[in-house]
Amino acid sequence: MKTLKSALLAILVSSLMMVAVAPGTGAQETVTITYAARAVADTELEMRDLLLANFQEAHPNIIVEREELPHADFWVKIPAEIAAGTGPDVISLPYLEQAVTFAAKGVLEPLDAYISGPNGIDPEEFLPDVLGFGNYAGQQLLLPQTVMLTAFAYNKDMFDAAGLEYPTNDWTWDEMLAAAKKLTLDRNGNTAESEAFDPTSIVQWGIYTWWWNSDFDQYLWTFGGDWLNEDATECTLNSPEAIAAITFYGDLTQQHHVAPYVRELAPAHGHPAFMEEQVAMFIIDHPRFPVVDASGVNWGVVHIPYKADVGSRSVFMFGDGIAMLKDSDQKEAAWELVKYLAGPEATQLLAEAGLGFSPYKSEIQPELSYPENIQVMREMLEAGWPRAILATDYAGMVVDPCNIIMEAVLSPGVTPDYEAIMQEANDVCNLALLDAPPLPR
Repeated sequence: MKTLKSALLAILVSSLMMVAVAPGTGAQETVTITYAARAVADTELEMRDLLLANFQEAHPNIIVEREELPHADFWVKIPAEIAAGTGPDVISLPYLEQAVTFAAKGVLEPLDAYISGPNGIDPEEFLPDVLGFGNYAGQQLLLPQTVMLTAFAYNKDMFDAAGLEYPTNDWTWDEMLAAAKKLTLDRNGNTAESEAFDPTSIVQWGIYTWWWNSDFDQYLWTFGGDWLNEDATECTLNSPEAIAAITFYGDLTQQHHVAPYVRELAPAHGHPAFMEEQVAMFIIDHPRFPVVDASGVNWGVVHIPYKADVGSRSVFMFGDGIAMLKDSDQKEAAWELVKYLAGPEATQLLAEAGLGFSPYKSEIQPELSYPENIQVMREMLEAGWPRAILATDYAGMVVDPCNIIMEAVLSPGVTPDYEAIMQEANDVCNLALLDAPPLPR
């Protein structure tokens, strides 16, 4: 009898030990997953190191191997790895709208079951418009990690010197142009409104326009145009609204001389020229806020202007999102990483470092160091103005057409034929559209 009791006890102990090491309870078996992201530097890299270290400490049974690639290589190598069946388990997509490229190829794991499962999250905690950018064909394929918007920046001292009132949240593009003419000066102090104004000797510009779609998008959308139709089945850069937008945009440089030529001031982003008080206004994106603020420039931001007779308001939204690959063979562990990197702790740490702001309702404002400027972006976000381009071949349908447009419109010594330029860009966009996967619906 004593022997039987000992045997039963041994079996019981053995069973308990097996339960203790079973996946999902207590000590778990060690698994390895791969996390792919673009190679970054300085603050971004430091924050990635911190977040992954925090995750590793909380999940000692999940080993995260990192695959980091330069931006250009990322968009080539990662799709090739996925096609070969050797892709990562978790991926960081650098722009929320570019997730559609992966979604259209059917390579992302739907997260809905994980979100609603026993180890899930409450989607109501996210800002709804932000969460929607990762939803395709009714499936949540990505969780937002950081949210970034643009805003309209102006130099208060330069406005004061010109005797102008500051821009308001209700400014139109025509009001912007009128102010830009008064703020643009040649070496003799003549404004762009003066008959004596010399456009070949400008020392101060009213507005900065730069070579990238995220700047032109603000004009295109508020003029009623877009890159693609609603179903992303046809490019629409040759529409009357798009032509009107590029005409206004190009004439800031070519006709009114209130904006520099594209290579007249370097680099391409406007914040160095703005900080050096060479330009009075420009469209700023969130990552430039800390840099401009630290420069000591007396500045402010307002909502993106709009076209009065159209009335459409918009703002360019971008940021990072975290997704799981459908071919991952460690999906439970991958979900843990997705959930953490897009969770409140990680997003707040990123926001505190100045890398966008949190996509959570409860954390959108208090963790940031620029409450007045962030409040302006929050107002645009809450108003439902954020937009992005849902192109399933971003390079072919957006980048290449944009290069055609900006080269023809913002270069010196040309008289742009705006309609012909937009038709050429539209043809390039439609050509890429022929080979691009359809938009998930």
